[in-house]
Amino acid sequence: MKTLGILFTIVLFSLNLSAQTYIKPPFKDQSTSAVKIGKVQITKTHTIVHMSCSAPDEFVYGGWACFTSTAFIQDVETKKKYKLIKSRGIPQCPAKFNFSKPGQTIYFKLYFERVRHNVRNIHLIEDLNDVANPFNFFNVYLQPVA
Repeated sequence: MKTLGILFTIVLFSLNLSAQTYIKPPFKDQSTSAVKIGKVQITKTHTIVHMSCSAPDEFVYGGWACFTSTAFIQDVETKKKYKLIKSRGIPQCPAKFNFSKPGQTIYFKLYFERVRHNVRNIHLIEDLNDVANPFNFFNVYLQPVA
């Protein structure tokens, strides 16, 4: 029985090392209120950011959304950048998702290179210069789960 308990503890510990999830991580600032971060997952191979985007009510025809392929995550402390690998649920610009009505929400995932396990604050940067309404988040805090 003691051996079974030790084995169970080892398995749980190894699972914790292979993936970490941060639900609705707090952040200091964002560039648009139409976009939200649902969670950030750090897996063995990627940093996956689960997001949503809602068409503003003032957009009579709903508007559109896309994500730039030059987006990155940046470690606030070291300034190291992690490239976007792929996106799911939102097209990469210049392709666009056209909302059919105001208030419609899409859910999508962005797959970035894997950040180091000890990174605590990141910026999620779609664009700082060329995009009209970029999906930027600043000082996203990746708080360890107790």
